[in-house]
Amino acid sequence: MLKLFKEAKVNIRPNTSIVNISIPSPQHTHGRIEVSTQDPSSRAQVAQVGDTFANELLATQASVYCRKHKCYPRSILWRVIGADRILEIRSVDLIKNIHDHQEAVNTLRLEFPDTIIPHGVAFADGDDHHGFNIFVITASKQLYTIDIRSQFFLSQSQIDRNVAKWCKSCRPAPLNFVQPHRLYAGSRLELFISINTGSLLRLTRNSEDDGSGWSLLTLDERSWGASLRGLVNWGNSNSIQYNGKSLDPNTPNAISTTPDQAFAFVVSLNHSIKAWNLASHRLVASKDLLNRTSRQRDVHPITLSPAECTFIKIFTAERALPGGMYYMITYSPYDEGQFKFWVLKGSLTGQLDIEDLFPDIKLQAVDPEPPGSLFWNIVDFEIASTDDGRNMVLWVLWRSSTFYQLYSIQFDLLDLPNAWRKNWTKMALELHHDLPPTLSHPCTTDVTSEWLEFIFFPGRYPPQVMETALSIFLQSVRAGVGRGFQGEPENLQERIYRAIRDSVALCKSSDAIIDYSQYFNDLDTAWRQFWLLVDEINKKRFQPISFAFDFNSNLPWIIFSDSCASVRECTSTEIILHNESDLLRNNLHHAKTIWPHRNLVFELGDHPDQSAKIIGLAASFRNRLTQELIQNCHTTLNTELVMEPSLSALERVTAFHDRCGFAYLLTDSMYDAIHEDIENSIGFDRLRTDSFLAIINTIPSGFQSTDSGYLSTEFGRDAIMTGATESICLTKQIVFDLLLLIVFIEIELRPEAIAEFSGPELFDALVGLLKEYEILSWLVSRVRVSQRNRSIDHGRDAKTRIAANVQLAPACERRISILEEIFAVHTRLLTGSTSLMHSLTQQVCTIVSWTMSTGRVSFEHILVFIQCGLLVDGNIDLATDFLCCQPDTGWSTYVKGRLCLAKCDFDGAVGNFQKASHILSYGRPIGDLHEMSAKLVDMTSVANFHSGLSNYFLHITGLFERAQSFISAAFFTSLSLEFAEYNRASTQPASNLRAELPSRLFHSYLKTYHFDGVYIALSRDPDPAFRPSALTSLLTSVFLACGTTTRGLKRMLRLPLSLEPGAYCRLDDILASITKKRGLPDFLPNELGLSAGSIDYLSTLKAFYIARNDLLAAASVSYQMLCLLRNTDDGVSEMTYAARTKTKNNKDATFAQSTQILGELLSLTNLLASIKSSEAYILVDPMSLPSARSNSIPTTQEGVSMMDPTPTDQLAMRQHSVTTQIVLTVNDLRREYQLELDKILKIQSGDWEYGEF
Repeated sequence: MLKLFKEAKVNIRPNTSIVNISIPSPQHTHGRIEVSTQDPSSRAQVAQVGDTFANELLATQASVYCRKHKCYPRSILWRVIGADRILEIRSVDLIKNIHDHQEAVNTLRLEFPDTIIPHGVAFADGDDHHGFNIFVITASKQLYTIDIRSQFFLSQSQIDRNVAKWCKSCRPAPLNFVQPHRLYAGSRLELFISINTGSLLRLTRNSEDDGSGWSLLTLDERSWGASLRGLVNWGNSNSIQYNGKSLDPNTPNAISTTPDQAFAFVVSLNHSIKAWNLASHRLVASKDLLNRTSRQRDVHPITLSPAECTFIKIFTAERALPGGMYYMITYSPYDEGQFKFWVLKGSLTGQLDIEDLFPDIKLQAVDPEPPGSLFWNIVDFEIASTDDGRNMVLWVLWRSSTFYQLYSIQFDLLDLPNAWRKNWTKMALELHHDLPPTLSHPCTTDVTSEWLEFIFFPGRYPPQVMETALSIFLQSVRAGVGRGFQGEPENLQERIYRAIRDSVALCKSSDAIIDYSQYFNDLDTAWRQFWLLVDEINKKRFQPISFAFDFNSNLPWIIFSDSCASVRECTSTEIILHNESDLLRNNLHHAKTIWPHRNLVFELGDHPDQSAKIIGLAASFRNRLTQELIQNCHTTLNTELVMEPSLSALERVTAFHDRCGFAYLLTDSMYDAIHEDIENSIGFDRLRTDSFLAIINTIPSGFQSTDSGYLSTEFGRDAIMTGATESICLTKQIVFDLLLLIVFIEIELRPEAIAEFSGPELFDALVGLLKEYEILSWLVSRVRVSQRNRSIDHGRDAKTRIAANVQLAPACERRISILEEIFAVHTRLLTGSTSLMHSLTQQVCTIVSWTMSTGRVSFEHILVFIQCGLLVDGNIDLATDFLCCQPDTGWSTYVKGRLCLAKCDFDGAVGNFQKASHILSYGRPIGDLHEMSAKLVDMTSVANFHSGLSNYFLHITGLFERAQSFISAAFFTSLSLEFAEYNRASTQPASNLRAELPSRLFHSYLKTYHFDGVYIALSRDPDPAFRPSALTSLLTSVFLACGTTTRGLKRMLRLPLSLEPGAYCRLDDILASITKKRGLPDFLPNELGLSAGSIDYLSTLKAFYIARNDLLAAASVSYQMLCLLRNTDDGVSEMTYAARTKTKNNKDATFAQSTQILGELLSLTNLLASIKSSEAYILVDPMSLPSARSNSIPTTQEGVSMMDPTPTDQLAMRQHSVTTQIVLTVNDLRREYQLELDKILKIQSGDWEYGEF
């Protein structure tokens, strides 16, 4: 039968916020809520041994409940875990409306006081669109009614902490004497409980009741007295033992109600169907599941298994048959397993007639493995009905341990027998098994890296499984392994690596030489043992538990013990891959009937059967090759993919054949076998180029855009990415197999004898396709952390949350592949007339087609877009790894420069930016660079591209400036200025650019202390207002870089300041300003003095004036230094400061100060003496005279000089200090020098009075 469907398995325990809710017991009416955010590695700590893993994390009961209301979230996955005491519920919606801004990321874990009985969980829609009800029966016979609101899944703060308010419990009175067996919810107001005595309890309540009390009614076909006696277990010999209970054969094992809630149908353990009228509470019909007579039932009694409950489904088809109220499908596992279709006729007040629609036809369930040794049983089935009974679909899920198979059949109700024989289809199970790496030469291969990459491939194994496997592995090896790191905070990958490494010992040969070859072989064996353990534990996660069907979106679900899978349609390539050629040739018309929305002739080509044969032939050819030859083919192919072709297509095929080693690794027996396969499968006459191209055409190469109002949820993207990953792996394998087959045919089979076969043409097409799929494989195998951008709380403020004592978990980190992060999150799901199964397949094709879509964006630009996205998100390591996939274009070269810049490889960045300069500076833009670069190039910088070299280099300058690489910034600024001046006959924007560039060049050179370049940039700046501040910055930088000594002075004098008009006129003010900034006092009373380095700045200033032969200016500066030296407490030169720190008394301090003053007086005197006598004077402030300072040194000389005014004169000088100045001549300085000299002599001779100095 045709395989038309695929599954998309999804991990049901992603990085979500887990809300642990303790359900109150009757003795303790207060529940507890704890909110935690756990990643897989932290949650996996509980999985230490295999039994714990199974009890705590694997579900014993699970299903998907799909609400009838369309409010998000509407698809709820529920699981019973934690030794049957925890009910875990979470949203598994694949899509949501674009107006639903919040993601349903909360997982609720309801922990009950007692264990939940098997089949003791039921769901029902609430009375409004924003909630639903959960009903649970525990081993203590408590019935819990839980009202779950939709916002519980959206926001942690919206969860009402008063658990008793929305969780009610009661114990129905009849359960005090009997045991509950099954729970079924007809609606939120009506429940049914089957009990072990064979009766059916009907519980009802009013809409305003909260579930703390129910109205009870017992439905029993026996008399009142018999049913009352049945409440007591009398030890019936016909009872059935199950789960510690004795079940009466009349015990309802499956319960279902009609859509109008008028009738309740049960399937009892005695293989009978019973119908109850819920208005009259009477039994109105009874039938055997196989429509046997009473005599046949008595002769061959049949008992159903109490563990199974899938026996009956009720549906409507109002216009299918006249007089049919309802329709029913039942299943009996006996008589080789049979389905029965029934029509229910009658009235609401009278008897109900259950009529077998096809009494003479045996509708036997299709067997997944007819001659096999496995025992298969049906897990569940569902039927999607229509009003007119046409195009109905039946889904059947089979199970045998961890094996399973899903079948479906589309039929018209009246033509069911005919369709039953030939219309069955099934789901194609995954062919791509995750085989571990096979290392032909472990000693020459990085064994650990190969195994780590395989085991930690995204989505392959969850951390919980690997944690459990690691724990078991450590128990199986010697006791010392792993003890050294048990308490260290290492990640899972490091702990596994260390455990494997420590379990293998280095061996020495007989001559005491370490045998590294044996060591690597042992290491590979240890990794393989660990992988087998991981794989065995992982298989337990995929034991099928139930089947569910979303009637609103026509989406089937398969629920496993620790996973779930949505079912989708096969892609075109998958249809050819999974089906045999005979089926495609004879039964493809049935697929066209099932999928009227798809044009299979266009998708599969005219001869899909031949395509299937070629794919099978290519796979068979690869399987016949040795492992060494396959490894050589992979190595040669990797070289072919990264190298630009320099040979013709035929020469490339020949070179590929030679490098792989076909000539010496392909034996004669292998050649003969392959030759025979070709003849028996398709024949040499059909090896045409068109046949191979038809296969290539089935590979998705385009995508459909849509403006639908639905977006994929995170869970939906997981399902899509699962399908995309599998599709990429399968397609890559198909293309690789075809490539090897084409090389073999072209070189080994003499293609000139084969008509219409062009090996070189096909080789070139397949190599290009493999290059694209290698990139896709890279994108799905590299993951990074994606921070979920969601608001934790929208409905409450902080005070409300604190009052409610709601603990909010931080945003969760979700590790996703780059393919999902860049492409999948931006696509919308296709909705409308097609089913969600088709939409999922379209989304898978869309994701895969992003890199191969023609007519929209070129493949090269997509690769650069991916690289830009990695750079924008700061994934530098991934961007470096992806560098080998970049094309050789100007745009990609620019992005390579951005990568070098992010890695602080400034030389590499300069080279790449220069290489791409001409391409990105002229010509028409290749597109919107802001969008093409994933916003790596901002909107303001886009204008710098394709508008001349000057603008381009200006953009590059800004990049280096932000990276603090001012040498490179100055280089590109000078280039930009050079091209701007070259194009002087340009527009006004270019003129503005020429005005801007010198200042940017000035500052770039200034940052690097390239003073010659700074001065050149200053001289090229046309803005006169810029020069004063620029000169100040330049001289300040000179002093900072060279110091204030002779070196700094020489560096400053080397600048051609004389060529700058008016530079010397401003230089005095500039140097004075610099000195002021260093703390030079203005000689006002009580003013603080300079720092220790201020005197050195004045020395440099004086030397500069002397070098310019401006002796009068030098004398003014010398006088400032003299005044500064007199200020003993506030500022001295570095030499004096160092000397003072070594003095131990006032005498030594005064002597050191006087010596400094004496030297500066002599220097000042000599400066004035070198000037003409008519000009040999300076004007000074009276406050700067030594006697006018409060801390001046008093003189003992008789008489008063010009530098020693009387106290009256001092007061007058203070009052007129702003306008009055005193002339200071050489004679005044000589007198002052003599006074200082006499003071030093007194100090040296010790002839002074106490307090004189």
